[in-house]
Amino acid sequence: MNWGISDGSGVGYCQLGFAWPRSGHADHRRHRPHSPARCVFTNSWSQHHRHPGPWRDHVRTDDPGRLYNRHHKTGPDCHFHTVHQPNGDPCPGARRLAWRGGSRGRGIGFQQHQGRTGSPLIEDIIVISLMVFMAVIAIAVARLRNLFAVVMLTGIFSLTAAVLYVVLDAVDVAFTEAAVGAGISTVLLLATLSLTSSEEKAHASTRHPWALVLVLLTGATLIYGTLDMPPYGDITAAIHNHVAPYYLENTAEHTGLPNVVTAILASYRGYDTLGEVFVIFTAAVGVLLIIGRTKHGRRRTKRMAPGELRDSMRENVILRVVSKLLIPVILLFAFYVQWHGDFGPGGGFQAGVIFAAGFILYALIFDIDTARAMISARLTRFGLAAGVLLYALVGVAGMWMGGNFLDYSVLAGDMISGQHLGILLVELGVGITVAAAMISIFFTFARQEH
Repeated sequence: MNWGISDGSGVGYCQLGFAWPRSGHADHRRHRPHSPARCVFTNSWSQHHRHPGPWRDHVRTDDPGRLYNRHHKTGPDCHFHTVHQPNGDPCPGARRLAWRGGSRGRGIGFQQHQGRTGSPLIEDIIVISLMVFMAVIAIAVARLRNLFAVVMLTGIFSLTAAVLYVVLDAVDVAFTEAAVGAGISTVLLLATLSLTSSEEKAHASTRHPWALVLVLLTGATLIYGTLDMPPYGDITAAIHNHVAPYYLENTAEHTGLPNVVTAILASYRGYDTLGEVFVIFTAAVGVLLIIGRTKHGRRRTKRMAPGELRDSMRENVILRVVSKLLIPVILLFAFYVQWHGDFGPGGGFQAGVIFAAGFILYALIFDIDTARAMISARLTRFGLAAGVLLYALVGVAGMWMGGNFLDYSVLAGDMISGQHLGILLVELGVGITVAAAMISIFFTFARQEH
């Protein structure tokens, strides 16, 4: 498998802070290591090409140690420099790729590699600014007594965290944070807030010095635990010497997927993801059991919004027109995220949240009962169990066909097709369960009495 530039060992070069097995050629970034799933190829326009494969823009690397463009012209020779650790000491076996001579006149499009692309100072300023902004929001949330403002600020906090994850090249995590933290969580908090007062009641001030002591001791313990962590960007860290290299070297060969994150979550650590789906299923069932029924077992039927408010929203032309335009796009985008998660950021979890957000938007703009008529309570309860069952049955099917539990390689004639089929099925199960859980929780809160 060739990832980018090869030196004859069959293992390519990725912009990551560790030494590759059998080659030891890696590009250590002193300021910030890039995501393991992002192989970077620097051309004359400083563009980043993230998709692995035999062709990278206009460069092909099929033959070990040689570079070709689409016109089969040989690229410039390369040599390697010693990589230094953050403390300045040289790291044995780790090298940095550089080019002899310029590349603009050779038809290749590669320029001389001189370390980190972009301005480190600007990126550091952006990260620090976002973290300071998040700290200010957290302090404001702790001091405010208007619960509606608190809900809005928590949504802004989650959206800022998503932007921070994008800056740190964790696009999949940013996608999840934006969909869940800034999206569905804000809606659920607003639904809960509609059942209570918008102002926090003031209570008599009581001082508990032991509580302050406990908080200080806990904080000191957590800070002490971080002192044992490796330095930020250290290429000798344990995760860079075993786990990450294995995934990067074998993901394309084992699963055939260019998105390493999806392959890890759905295949390599499929047991953990199955447990997470069970957690979502259990949380939704708990909400339905606790507040979904009255003491006599009958569901509450009072709507969340009064009739006057509902009628005014129906008569609002802007809300109706904009929502009718947005809801189909949201649902279509959810399907895109579901089935494109193998090749880019996304997957079942993000798709399920986005799909649920489309129906929740419809319920907020139009009517709770109309939205519930489209997706009945029986259908959402069935979806809760069906998604988990589909995930588990994929694992059982692997055992039935002679493999291990959640071993997708035996599901088709070859390993790549089997892995791809299994990942698609389990991601579909995750999406169904997440969407059903979010819709069920929203409608449960929306139909409660004030």
